[in-house]
Amino acid sequence: METGKFYDQYTVDDFILDERFHRWVMEGRDDALWQQVLRDYPEKHEAIAAARSFIRSMQIKTHLPAREQEQAALERFRERALAKEAVVMEGMVHAAEDGEKGDGTKMRRLGQGRKWLIRIAASVAILGLAGSTSWMLFKKRPVVVGTSYGQMKQIKLPDNSIIYLNANSSLRYHKSILGGFNREVWLEGEAFFQVEKETDRSGHYQNFRVHTRGMAVEVLGTAFNVKDRNSNSSVTLQSGKVQVSMDEGRSVTLAPGEHIEFNRKEHQLTKNKVNPERYTSWKNLRYTFDQTPVSELVQIIRDNYGLEVVIADEKISDSNLSGVLEADNLQTFVNALSFALNITIRKEGNQLIFEPKQKLQ
Repeated sequence: METGKFYDQYTVDDFILDERFHRWVMEGRDDALWQQVLRDYPEKHEAIAAARSFIRSMQIKTHLPAREQEQAALERFRERALAKEAVVMEGMVHAAEDGEKGDGTKMRRLGQGRKWLIRIAASVAILGLAGSTSWMLFKKRPVVVGTSYGQMKQIKLPDNSIIYLNANSSLRYHKSILGGFNREVWLEGEAFFQVEKETDRSGHYQNFRVHTRGMAVEVLGTAFNVKDRNSNSSVTLQSGKVQVSMDEGRSVTLAPGEHIEFNRKEHQLTKNKVNPERYTSWKNLRYTFDQTPVSELVQIIRDNYGLEVVIADEKISDSNLSGVLEADNLQTFVNALSFALNITIRKEGNQLIFEPKQKLQ
């Protein structure tokens, strides 16, 4: 069984805030998965034990708040804060009336007392929520979005950046219920990013970071594609400017239309000028090819559809393909591919068989 892709990076807090971990601790669900995590990551045994102990002692609910529950909690927070402020204001009115009667000491303390009482009211309102899930209001929790074979998802991040997640991929980031987000994500698979520029309170631009195995991409606001499959990580820049850093220390800056690929096994880095559409058109449910060898087509089918390809004639392997093929689903893509290569493609179980077209007798 394949375990989660990011558990090696989890802290105690991450385990506590993971919904599947909750279900395992409280209900015993997904036991095979978590037993595998324990085997795969022995260095996490202590963190897992601590998180289990905390959840059981607190008897936390087995699911994180739904959007409606989050909004309800925030509404209760606002209502209680307003109620407390109303009490404060009433007290201040009485103080003002006393001041009009000649009590100057109360009047002098009026402004300072109002701020102090409102702070107390806000604290009481926060504590009033502590019996349910208030401790999670400001706590960043991991969010993991995944796709299966043949599936694609569009993700809108808290900073309004848009991510198109390709098939057989997963993305992780952290955010709080109140929307806190540190503009940092972890990717396995392939995704296209449209990153919004964002400034902090001082007006400084905040970088956006994408992490893959062995590589990190850092940008301000731009559009680019990141792919992390097998032993290769690649970045293709459509617009803007990005800096790509390898864990081993090398760093590369990309201009629009440039593409880099890093082979982790061989520690080999290549950079060249490309047509970005060849690497980004998948998000529009089509593939763009330019003298693309059949071997690359085979890898796309394996990565995105989970199918093996059997080539019945070596002449097919020597073919190259140029053009744009529609791919809104597997059958559409196979039909277009069959026509473009002038071959017959048939599906048997988990295999696609590439065969020459039979000549008419």
